[in-house]
Amino acid sequence: INDAKDLSLEDVIERVRKAAIIDDDVLDKDGGCKSIFTVEAFREALAEEQVATATFHADDEEEEAAAIPGSFYQVPEAVSLIHAKDGPANWALFGPNQIWIRERKSMQAPP
Repeated sequence: INDAKDLSLEDVIERVRKAAIIDDDVLDKDGGCKSIFTVEAFREALAEEQVATATFHADDEEEEAAAIPGSFYQVPEAVSLIHAKDGPANWALFGPNQIWIRERKSMQAPP
């Protein structure tokens, strides 16, 4: 393999199987589950990891938003509080939503 384009997931798994000296004959006698060194097993593990990561990041966003005073206000509500005569706020700092930033990064083409 001379180029990254020539390397597929199947090739990587096959190379790991050769390097690890996996004894499928012994494993099959144990009645164990399918080999972890397959494309299907890799994709299942990747999907599980993505679900766990998404849950972890969702919890972080809730904690981060709770730590910022007034972050629970929507933009129109914050603006009306600033404009209100003798209102509780006289200024506001606006920035992009963290979800919007993440989605924007994911839409960018890789280098």
